[in-house]
Amino acid sequence: MTAVLKACFTLATAATTLYSIHLLGHGPWSWAFLGIALFVALSLGVPPLDRPAIAIGKISGVLALLALALLLLAGTIGGSFRLSQSNVVFAVLLATMGLFGISAFAWRARTGGADPHDEGESQNDA
Repeated sequence: MTAVLKACFTLATAATTLYSIHLLGHGPWSWAFLGIALFVALSLGVPPLDRPAIAIGKISGVLALLALALLLLAGTIGGSFRLSQSNVVFAVLLATMGLFGISAFAWRARTGGADPHDEGESQNDA
């Protein structure tokens, strides 16, 4: 399940970043978040990267939810709530990225042996 959540987080982060680049242009944060997506994707195949990927996923998820809160707060400027169509799409992408990032609190790092808690496997299976 961890691999599926990591893959979804990677796709959500890449999609959010690419849409942000489309709206706002390139910047250091866009390259940083594309790097985060790439790092988490690499951790799917390289077990030593699991622990840093989990930490990065947690931080990125919290940052995405904070950005979503600020975007929604900015929508209230002027006395009534109003978001443009592009900001609505961006809000949905931030929410998706945030939810998959928050799921990092449930991700498990792979160890050298089989994880008895992953996918119903146990050490007694023979």
